[in-house]
Amino acid sequence: MFSIVILLSILLASAHAQEPARESDLPKPQKAQEEYRLGPGDSISIHAYGVKEISQTARVSNSGRIHVPYVGIISVANKTTAQVEREVVRRLEEQQLVKEPWVNIKVEEYHSQPVFVIGEFNTPGQYMITNEMYLLDIISKAGGLKTTASQEGFLYRRRDAHQPSVEVKISTDEKPSAAQGSQTSTPAGAEESNLTGVGGPASTEKAIRINFKELNETKRHELNLRLQGGDVVYVPMRQRPRYFVVGDVPWPGSRPIPQSFNGSVMTATRAVAAAGGALNSAKRKAFVMRHDQAGEVRVLEFEFAGVIKGTSTDIPIEPNDIIVVPSSQARSIGNALFLLMPRLIQQFLIF
Repeated sequence: MFSIVILLSILLASAHAQEPARESDLPKPQKAQEEYRLGPGDSISIHAYGVKEISQTARVSNSGRIHVPYVGIISVANKTTAQVEREVVRRLEEQQLVKEPWVNIKVEEYHSQPVFVIGEFNTPGQYMITNEMYLLDIISKAGGLKTTASQEGFLYRRRDAHQPSVEVKISTDEKPSAAQGSQTSTPAGAEESNLTGVGGPASTEKAIRINFKELNETKRHELNLRLQGGDVVYVPMRQRPRYFVVGDVPWPGSRPIPQSFNGSVMTATRAVAAAGGALNSAKRKAFVMRHDQAGEVRVLEFEFAGVIKGTSTDIPIEPNDIIVVPSSQARSIGNALFLLMPRLIQQFLIF
């Protein structure tokens, strides 16, 4: 009986081994990295075996062309070095200058596809695209984001009708559409707005909102958009929540709520103290105006003396709170008379 079980196991294993591999089980080929495309300002070196006159270093002109001796003028804009090599070889063969031409072209200096990084980066500035470059790549090149950076930023992109570029499509659907192609990813829920009228009718500029916090935490890989020449990556400074102090204080106005330190929080009396304290003409009681989510106003009263004595509780400040220190009419009249008293006494002594 034991031998029969072993035989059946061997037969089943052999049958399973003869089954054709399913497509989902096969290893998927990795996407080849796209070659760099030349543009105005780039510098390339040309080496042709056996033809020293052709070997040179050439800079791509503003019109996107170079001049090669014995070959002529070649348009290289938006072409890879391999495509330019084939063009030079073709022309050499046509002119029968070399029987079997061998040409090697490589990029010496990259100048045609700049990406501008501004805002809350450790090293903002201009960076050149050398191969495929994505948002995470440019963040790394710029030294990462500062601690003061906002969670959200923007990718500004100009599309010129006369200059081919990689198309980036942003969809508000939860699932990316297969019709969008494989060149770019589609961030679900990302916002895009077109800024028309910038650069004339042949070009439009669009702003793509990016959540850099989710991008850095690799929670959403589709946000890691591929960059193209002329892109501007902007991350603003994080706006801290603010509160407002009005009424009888020396320095009324709005101030940012400070971050908690050793567990302490900003309170109403501390906010008044930061505004210079209550004036002598102020009432002993003040209040906090607070808007709830429904838009209704709540009024929370507090007393300076009670907070100092510990008989009443101070009020923790929330974003957009308004601390009102009202003026006391009776105390204002009393203070005015107190200030007038020395002058009245002086007049009485004179007359």
